[in-house]
Amino acid sequence: MNKKTGLGIGLLAICLVIGFTAYQSNAAPTEPIVAASETKEETVEKQDRFDGVLSIEEAKQIALTEFEGKVTEIELDEDDGRLMYEVELKNETHEAEIELDARTGDIIELDIEEDDDRWDD
Repeated sequence: MNKKTGLGIGLLAICLVIGFTAYQSNAAPTEPIVAASETKEETVEKQDRFDGVLSIEEAKQIALTEFEGKVTEIELDEDDGRLMYEVELKNETHEAEIELDARTGDIIELDIEEDDDRWDD
């Protein structure tokens, strides 16, 4: 019985050490993660570039006011220094691609086409 108890305590100690190590490796860093080729100033500049950008949920809601359907893809992109969301939506008969300004939510482009895939079913 003593050997089993000792073995149980040893296994428990090992599990605690492994668990603590895994927890520490997943803890949030106290400093921003900086790529080896970036300076801290460049990292801060990149973070500042995204200040005031709409959330993905906000962008989805704006797109859904323009086209009733299901969002199939959304991507934050930059074109000529302007951040924009590219949103793809689909319903039973049509599909839409909407580009909107990521800061203001203004629609840049709206393209609605008949869904060619609906005939494949």
